Amino acid sequence: MKPLLIYPTPKKVEYMEGTSKKTSEIVKIHKEYKNEEEYRIEIKDDTIKLFGSDVGLFRAETTLKLILSQCNLRIPNLKIKDSPDFSVRGVMLDISRSKIPSMDTLYHIIDILADLKINQLQLYIEGFSFAYESFPDVWKDQTPVKGEEILEIDRYCRERYIELVPNQNSFGHMGPWLAREEFKDLAECPEGFEFQGTFIPTPLCLNPLDDRSFDFVKTLYDDLLPYFSSDKFNVGCDETLELGKGKSKSLCEEVGVGRVYKNFLMKIYEDVKRRGKTMMFWGDIILSYPELIPELPKDVIALNWGYLSTQPTEASCKIFKEANIPFYTCPGTASWNSIWGQTDQMITNIDNAARYGKKHGAIGLLNTDWGDNGHLQYLPVSYAGFAYGAAMSWNTRKRSENYNNLPRYLNKFIFEDESELMGNLVLEAGLYHTYEEIKQNNITNLVRVLYSPLDEKESVKGTTSEHIASRIYPYINKILYSLNETKMKCKDANLIIDEYINSGRMLKFACHLACYKLGYYGLLDSFPDSDMTKDEFKSVLLGMQETIMDEHKRLWKIRNRKGGLEDSLRVVTKILPDN
Repeated sequence: MKPLLIYPTPKKVEYMEGTSKKTSEIVKIHKEYKNEEEYRIEIKDDTIKLFGSDVGLFRAETTLKLILSQCNLRIPNLKIKDSPDFSVRGVMLDISRSKIPSMDTLYHIIDILADLKINQLQLYIEGFSFAYESFPDVWKDQTPVKGEEILEIDRYCRERYIELVPNQNSFGHMGPWLAREEFKDLAECPEGFEFQGTFIPTPLCLNPLDDRSFDFVKTLYDDLLPYFSSDKFNVGCDETLELGKGKSKSLCEEVGVGRVYKNFLMKIYEDVKRRGKTMMFWGDIILSYPELIPELPKDVIALNWGYLSTQPTEASCKIFKEANIPFYTCPGTASWNSIWGQTDQMITNIDNAARYGKKHGAIGLLNTDWGDNGHLQYLPVSYAGFAYGAAMSWNTRKRSENYNNLPRYLNKFIFEDESELMGNLVLEAGLYHTYEEIKQNNITNLVRVLYSPLDEKESVKGTTSEHIASRIYPYINKILYSLNETKMKCKDANLIIDEYINSGRMLKFACHLACYKLGYYGLLDSFPDSDMTKDEFKSVLLGMQETIMDEHKRLWKIRNRKGGLEDSLRVVTKILPDN
């Protein structure tokens, strides 16, 4: 009997001589180990013994489920000794950038994460994706998650030994609130601000010197926190881009931007502590002022994030370690701003987070899945990132096994693909950007083209229609053709195929948009032969867009709430004005 696929890779598996019946008696033996999630499995003499604490036994049962699913009448005699490298192995889902999953979708995701031995989930909230009781007018026309639903999600998570941690941005990323007239005066720069040479018309950051800002944040907490059982709370506070450029400018010039930032963070800390919770916060801003980090309380948790292939850096981990500040490393799935993902970036980003986090004593790894710019990527694009992040945070040293077995796990346990192709296809799909001549940070160039106005040309400087037609477009087609060869048996198999087909249409549409910008007016399937005029080609592009958007609407409503759909459509449809 060949070795079984167990994912995440266990610390130690010892195969013994002989086999036992698949229907062998299962004996659970409660045993406390130093690591509460450690478990043991012994299979021999037609008996299956599981050892561990309550959560350890749950992990053992999860592994046993994988074993039994791969065997017919007999299972190999074996011993497994296993425990995680990171005490916290989390996933953060962005439910605020346009896409708010339905309850059924959230349950489905939680089940996938539980099978991967994930033990923390955060639902990222900015704007109006939660039904705040104090502010019913802001979400009355939306479809937010309600408090009663949070209670149910919390219960569902706890039954699977997953901690649902509240996540509410509280300083930067307040754009949806500050865009409203009744909150605009709370902004650092109510009329917008300059950032890296670009004017941003919408205020994003609260004015930390206004007591009303703090009162507003506390009201958000009052509405949100009662529905969570967790003793942790992620208050966000990242990317305070305009801090010091508006109402706090004088004080920032006097004492420094970092000091003003830290003072407001500490006001939040005191309030969170008063509520009996441990404060988590994104660590990007405080890392810009490392001299302030030793001043932080030792009972916070810094979230050291970075999503590029060079991040998170080892240096940033060392800074928190040397200051004795507990921290998580926070990589990402690289699904956003890509349509099909960026597989290579996802792998190296998670590798860095696991390796440097473990080396420098991180207490957790939180794998983020964002939805920037309309959340155009469909859910299955994130599955590979979920699985690989779970595997590396469970067993960092088994990098080779975690990487090599990733497509096998996706094939067998996520997609249930009898052809054993889909797992490889989703990883290969996430490599289309490697054929692009123009390299971007945290976004593929095709998606940059897709987001840009039709007559904008900057996004195609450095590439040619010939390259797109000969390298990128055929690669996308190859992936789409290969979908026909899959034989998935998972419940949503047809939906997954439709999602990959429509996302492929988006990328092919972006290829044609790029060629339009470059002055080639024709279909890439017949490149370089075209007899279309510019206006004729624009009409063809409009037809492509309508097909994509009609299907996007249909697919969106299957997994998600309707609120946010128009925002998602607007991101793309603004590319092709009716002119």
